[in-house]
Amino acid sequence: MNQLIGLASSLFACLAQIPAISFVILQQQVNQLLVVPCHNYIVQYNKANIFALSGDMDSAIELYDKAIALNPHLAEAWYNKGLIHLMLKDNERGCSDLGKAGEMGIRQAYLLIHRFCRK
Repeated sequence: MNQLIGLASSLFACLAQIPAISFVILQQQVNQLLVVPCHNYIVQYNKANIFALSGDMDSAIELYDKAIALNPHLAEAWYNKGLIHLMLKDNERGCSDLGKAGEMGIRQAYLLIHRFCRK
């Protein structure tokens, strides 16, 4: 499983270097896939990443939630969702999500918590 997530992360790192117009085309293709019921958390996670990279944060959060519902131990989904909440100035939710990611082994989450979640 970690290998699949690693491959997905590598794919999205490469996608980040593609011009924005390519994301629009990719997002249109993903929108077509959204009508197909999918109960695979990796597919939901990857769809969420595409929406996050294209700037549709609300859709990304919704899809991260679906991935998490299918696999509550998907630390990367908690982490990415937490980052988006922080970007949207929803620190309470962001810090909560990052805390879960940190508990599941993503150490970088604690650095963000230390920086953005202190009261």
